[in-house]
This record gives sequence, structure tokens and C-alpha cells, in this order.
Amino acid sequence: MRTSLFLLLLASAACGSASSTGADLATPDLATAAADLNTPAVPTYTGFAEAFIMSYCVSCHPSASSTRDFTQYAVVKQNAHNIACGVSPIALPGCSGNPAPGQFPIGSGPQPTDAERTKLVQWIQGGLPM
Repeated sequence: MRTSLFLLLLASAACGSASSTGADLATPDLATAAADLNTPAVPTYTGFAEAFIMSYCVSCHPSASSTRDFTQYAVVKQNAHNIACGVSPIALPGCSGNPAPGQFPIGSGPQPTDAERTKLVQWIQGGLPM
């Protein structure tokens, strides 16, 4: 019983001294944590854009076309402004209207959802990270 009481007092004293000063405890910045949770991560090429392009773009922009070979990251990057303007479901600042919003992909093939379109634009506007 005496040993238990001693250990209880020792543990209590140790906790009390650390929490009373706060110096030994790492306190998270809750404002920063909340902001981080509300900020969506920028999509990446390998995590999203490549699959989008393979699904919706390469049927018209195949590897046989050197200037529009959308299987190549460098070609997509070179055409990123026009891709963003034509894929976006809404008019973007800096786009002239040609291509029109939502114009890409052209044709009767599968079409991306507005959420997918927006995510591709976010990837482009986020600097086209790999």
C-alpha cells in the first residue's frame, strides 16, 4: 500500500510539474492544423493527371503525333494553358474563349465529370507537379 501511494504521488508530481509550465509538452497549433485539413492537396501527375489524360485525351492525341503526343508529360506541360481553358467546366481568367470551357475532350467518347475537370485545372494551376 505504501509503495502504491508513493508511486501515485511520484507520477502525480511529475505530471503536475510538466503541465504547470507547459515547457515539456508539445502543443499543436490548432489554427494551422485546421487550415491544413481544409486545404486540399494539389493533385500530381502520377497520382491523378496521367490517368485523366490516358482516359480522356490520348485517343485524339496519341503518341504518333509528335506535337500533340499527350502520352508525354513535356507535351502536356507545353499545352497546359490551352488544356486548362478547354477542360475547365467554367471560364477561367486568362482564357480567350477559344477553346471554350468544357470543350475538351472533343468527341463522343467518355467525358470527365466536372469534379475531374476541376481537379485537372487545379493540377495545372498548382504548377503541374509530378
